[in-house]
Amino acid sequence: MPLGDNNEMYRTFFTYINEKCGGIRGRKIDYKIVEVNSQSTTLDADRRAACIAVTEDLKAPIAVNSTGFAGTGLQCLTIEHDTIFITSTSDTNQTTIDSKGRMTSIAPTLSEYTKNLGDDLVKQGTLTGKRIAVVYPDTPGYPEAIKEGLIASLKKAGLNIVQEDVIGCKGGSSCGDGTPASVDKLISNKIDVLFPALNVVSLPGYLKEMATKGIKNGQIQMYQSNYNSQAGDLVSSKIVDFGGAEAAALYNGTIAIDTTPTGDYRGTDFKKSEWNTMCEKVYSENNKVGEKFDLTIETENSQAGAVGSACTFARLAARIVYLAGENPTRADLLKAKENIGAVDSNAQIPATFKPGKLSGWDMLFTLKWNSPCPGTKTPDKVKTCFTVVGTGRAIAR
Repeated sequence: MPLGDNNEMYRTFFTYINEKCGGIRGRKIDYKIVEVNSQSTTLDADRRAACIAVTEDLKAPIAVNSTGFAGTGLQCLTIEHDTIFITSTSDTNQTTIDSKGRMTSIAPTLSEYTKNLGDDLVKQGTLTGKRIAVVYPDTPGYPEAIKEGLIASLKKAGLNIVQEDVIGCKGGSSCGDGTPASVDKLISNKIDVLFPALNVVSLPGYLKEMATKGIKNGQIQMYQSNYNSQAGDLVSSKIVDFGGAEAAALYNGTIAIDTTPTGDYRGTDFKKSEWNTMCEKVYSENNKVGEKFDLTIETENSQAGAVGSACTFARLAARIVYLAGENPTRADLLKAKENIGAVDSNAQIPATFKPGKLSGWDMLFTLKWNSPCPGTKTPDKVKTCFTVVGTGRAIAR
């Protein structure tokens, strides 16, 4: 997907630290790249192979990623081995706890994503009296996250979960096994509310099946968290690209609850944060591939967000190394990370790390998905988008 050259983003920021700052405490960062093909039919196995390359071949004490490294590779890095992993993705609460602080996600754990969604909707009273369906993939770690997050939240509130379906992925990223039967049950069960927690290549197919079988917009209200990155403009835009106009029309009006205010730059009172301004400037002036992105330009917003994420994680890694002191051990690095406190992040959303805290961001926002995108200046390129509803609020922890 068009996120710019992610490898170049990290290379630029780490090279900047080495060349402009003299490294960290006089020592240069040795930055290496290990890649995984996200379209592989043996994706989880490939992620584990990448983990072995990072931990056993390169013996890296810290790894960073902002493009969706997930599955059992997370456990391989942070539990089976002792590498600190700084990322925008996450795993279940238990995996994060078992990592003993090495799993370092700015974003909520998978369980927190879905628990935040359930808790927030329960608090609003939105789901009272509704017939609810929850659909999710069999990707390792994901069923557990849905059960201990969203489903536990809804059951605790005594809500009526009529249907719960697991869609098969066959070890890959495309999950479609069981989709036709699941959609048939939505109709026969007279579902009012659907939580379709599927990924970028799987949700469009599920929605297309719904539309093909006659389900209309407004018949079933859908809700999302950023589980599977579905509260972002880039991933959610693939609904129309992969599923077609009917899938997008059906999905129009979906509500997402997330820790980032996706689409806030479309507001008339939006002001770019000093953090993103600085990150964009450093990247545009120092990268070797000629990229330049601006968060306020809708056709560049996702790419500029990727720049901000790489900038955030590179700085976080550098701060950990610096705070760990001269010639730090892995234990020193972990102690520094656990006690680092407030950290910079995209849009300068409040985020903190401390012992026992499973993730960074500390705010929630309500988003609405729109097809077509209201007010877009480039309707031929920006066909769908999220807009922010109301104001942010602190996550109750």
